Amino acid sequence: MPALSAVRHDEHIRGDDRHLTEDRGLKKLQVICAVMRQLPHAIHGMFKTQQPFEG
Repeated sequence: MPALSAVRHDEHIRGDDRHLTEDRGLKKLQVICAVMRQLPHAIHGMFKTQQPFEG
């Protein structure tokens, strides 16, 4: 559910969504799985550097 919400409301994730569907030709479910993978990586990076999200 967080991935679906991110695709709908976050402009950075929405840009990645558009890139993956239009340029790379991925299906919607594949894009959601890619976003599901991106979110924990972003959260880990924020915790590791002790920096807030700058979107």
